[in-house]
Amino acid sequence: MRTDWMASLAFTTAAASLALAGPLSPPVGPPESTDKPLIEVEPRTVINEANTPGDADSRYRITQPGSYYLIRNEPIIGVRHGIEIAADDVTIDLMGFTLFSQNPLPIGSPPVSLDGITTDGDLENITIRNGAVHGFGEDGVDLSADTTRFEDLALIDNQGEGLRTGADSVIARCEAVGNGGSGFIAQSNTLIVHSTATGNGVHGFGMNGGYAHVLDSTAKFNATKGIQLGYSAQQSQRTALGNAIGFRLGSASMITDCNASLNSDWGIEPTETFIDQGSFIERCLVVNRGIIVNGYTLIRDCVVGNTGSNDGIRVNGRNNRVEGNHVHQAGTAFNVNTAGNLIIRNSAVDSTTTYSISGGNRYGEIVVLSGTTPAVSGGPAPSVLGTTDPWANFAD
Repeated sequence: MRTDWMASLAFTTAAASLALAGPLSPPVGPPESTDKPLIEVEPRTVINEANTPGDADSRYRITQPGSYYLIRNEPIIGVRHGIEIAADDVTIDLMGFTLFSQNPLPIGSPPVSLDGITTDGDLENITIRNGAVHGFGEDGVDLSADTTRFEDLALIDNQGEGLRTGADSVIARCEAVGNGGSGFIAQSNTLIVHSTATGNGVHGFGMNGGYAHVLDSTAKFNATKGIQLGYSAQQSQRTALGNAIGFRLGSASMITDCNASLNSDWGIEPTETFIDQGSFIERCLVVNRGIIVNGYTLIRDCVVGNTGSNDGIRVNGRNNRVEGNHVHQAGTAFNVNTAGNLIIRNSAVDSTTTYSISGGNRYGEIVVLSGTTPAVSGGPAPSVLGTTDPWANFAD
């Protein structure tokens, strides 16, 4: 019985193995490839003469929606655009390569090329990423397009703007260096993050229209404004260093946690038409030049210093609130020229004039700190401030 059972098991196992192994005879005909077609492996189009032929004013021209990419550095010869986009819904990946003018000239010379990348017509939903655009006779990137996105681009030594875009756009991790115009020019509802504008001939960041946001970005050594915002804009965690004007605010704008240092005119100032609209300036460091405001603005918890003979904080309009700021080494620390403002809880030290406040304003007691005070090791110790007014301003 044992022998019969083992024989039966062996037969069953062998039959099962044959069933799992499949047919032993190969199919009729030549073997077929199991590789994926190229369109599935790389579902993008190379930018070249065959796939994207140019026209009279462009080296390459994209006329169909889709995703495109470079496979080498691309020199552009002659007075024409590098890449012209003539369709919505286009993505261009420069793949770390550079699109450059073959014969760039110094800034201000007659152009030997047009834009590096441009659009033909009013388009939308364009993305350009991951590479450099260098030395073009007009703008590095000039897109007459809304809802565009720019990522990881270097825009260098173009005679016009480094990058110009339409509304509702995003600029992330880009740098604009040494362009003849502004580093970046953007329209309303644009977000700029983690980007840098250095040594450009006009503004670092120029925002036309409203509701723009510039976050965690830096503008250095640009000829006019480091960062210029339109109305209802927001700036946070930014640096404006060595420009003519660090930050210029539009009406109803907000600037927080910023550093405006070594600018030659003002660290922070409003636009010429910024009157009775209101803005919010908080927790900013302003060195070498000061802050000026017109109307309906809150300046709070800022540090301003080393302004020389210039004002630390100047108030020209009405209905401003100047609170909790510290100014040192200024010509006039707090210069309030007009009536109708509130000045509380500030301090001024080592300045030629600490407070110059015209009539018709409201302010906390101004306490001049003088004389010696005893040392303290542990407590308790009495106040040496000479006031119990919680809104007092102090001067040395």
